[in-house]
Amino acid sequence: MNKIDPDVPNLKPDIYNQRSIVGKTKFGVLSWLIVIAYTSAVGITEFVLFYVSVPGGVALYFAILIALLFQGTFERNDAKRDLWLALGLVPLIRIVSTVTSAIEFTAIIRYILIGMPVFAGIYIMARHLKYRFDDIGLNNRHLFWQILTAITGIGLGMIDYLILRPKPLVEGSVVQFIIPGLVLLIFSGFMEELAFRGLLQRAAGALGSWGWAIIAPIYALLQIGHGSLFNIIFTLGVALFFGFVVMRTKSILGVSVAHGILNIMLFLAMVKIV
Repeated sequence: MNKIDPDVPNLKPDIYNQRSIVGKTKFGVLSWLIVIAYTSAVGITEFVLFYVSVPGGVALYFAILIALLFQGTFERNDAKRDLWLALGLVPLIRIVSTVTSAIEFTAIIRYILIGMPVFAGIYIMARHLKYRFDDIGLNNRHLFWQILTAITGIGLGMIDYLILRPKPLVEGSVVQFIIPGLVLLIFSGFMEELAFRGLLQRAAGALGSWGWAIIAPIYALLQIGHGSLFNIIFTLGVALFFGFVVMRTKSILGVSVAHGILNIMLFLAMVKIV
């Protein structure tokens, strides 16, 4: 069966049937302001985390997480509750990545260590919200457009490399890049798209026909630690592009592969080309 939890019926309206969601939820200006406030809090916390105090940033993320869980727990409206709880994935991902980064492991192992609890968190959240696989874009719809979207990862990765010029994650021959490439594809590309363009964008559909767009600035603000305004702007554009593709195709397949290829180009391939 095509469900996160095969024993639980699908009680959620389709993310792409926006009128049914909006009609029941009636999200107004106040709800948008609350989401924008949380988005601003993420940006401030990212700045504190990377440029002021790591413990302070982690503490702020815990505060955001608790606030979202508290708000979601006592929210009577189903769609609003889904959104507040789903947004809790953002501080959770950053807390896990920060704590894991403090451990002395190679970058590739760190991606795996971060990815496993995040995948578990996504699964638990999707099951709690009674989302089907199809609800969060796990399907092969519009396969032709998914392939075209996936190919864009090559060009996007080249542009991002020219902006950031990062050190390669591993040194060695092309053959030695295979396992790191697969790790980036799964634990970076697929995982992040499943969280942001899958589950979070699904929940943000309650905000209306443009609800999907609020996920892009949230994701872009998580790039503050790279110390590049151009990278934040570039990431915002990429996130809007990915979000639009998912909104139109109802699938995260293409953007997940594109994201993975982007990171492979950024951290592995371009150092061999340039």
